[in-house]
Amino acid sequence: MRYAVDRAMAGPGVDNLSVFFLAQGEQTADAVMARLTTFIRAAKQTLDLAVYDMRFSDPLRTQLASALRERSEAGVQIRFCYDGDKPTQPNVAAGQDPAPAGTGAFVQSLGYPWRRIAGMKLMHSKFILRDRQSIWTGSTNMTDDAFTLMENNILEIDSPPWPIITLRISNKSGKKKTSITPARYKRFPCR
Repeated sequence: MRYAVDRAMAGPGVDNLSVFFLAQGEQTADAVMARLTTFIRAAKQTLDLAVYDMRFSDPLRTQLASALRERSEAGVQIRFCYDGDKPTQPNVAAGQDPAPAGTGAFVQSLGYPWRRIAGMKLMHSKFILRDRQSIWTGSTNMTDDAFTLMENNILEIDSPPWPIITLRISNKSGKKKTSITPARYKRFPCR
């Protein structure tokens, strides 16, 4: 990481904020994945992931899958939602999403509950909400290239309890609902 800023933000409850700026050639994908898996491994109850683009090489996939499996085996509830409208051959001139296909297959291969978000609007979120109080977010997609070849940022915010974003999946009665919201609630079914 080229820069790392850790500071306590002023205000009641003392929130913590860490900011990391990624720059081409200044960090390895393994170093960023180590930071991500450290964040994941701190989960005690829940991990809610919203991803726009998630496709890792086998070595990085193995590291991520291991961290998720470890938390799942410890009883942590893990859920994903992802942008589901990436055509194999996008027509960029027509406004189609230029990101490569493969996120859905990658997320589903991990074996946790997931929700494909599709339609006219792009689901461009990138965050992991841990135990409803800590969040990993920023401009960084979950790909080898985003970790090494692009100018990106990662923010880790610890603010118990996280009041702004919630992910909720109801019971198995066929009324599965998930809410993702920075400001208002939108509901959609989850598999």
